[in-house]
Amino acid sequence: MEYIIDENGQTVALARSEKAKDVGVWFDGKLNFREHMHEKINKAYIMLGLINRNFKYMTIPTFCVTA
Repeated sequence: MEYIIDENGQTVALARSEKAKDVGVWFDGKLNFREHMHEKINKAYIMLGLINRNFKYMTIPTFCVTA
C-alpha cells in the first residue's frame, strides 16, 4: 500500500522505512526496539572497557591525599 500526502498542491509519495526513531529510541516494523537495546549495551561495554583499562594499575594509595 502506498501513502501519499498533498504538499503545496503537489502529491508526494511517502517513503517506507524498516525502522524509525521516536523520542531517541529506534523501533522496527514490529515495534520492537531490540536493535536499540543492543546498541546501548555495546556502548556500555565499550565504556566499561575504557574504565577497566584506565584504572587497572591504580591502587588505594593513589587516591589518598596527604596534607
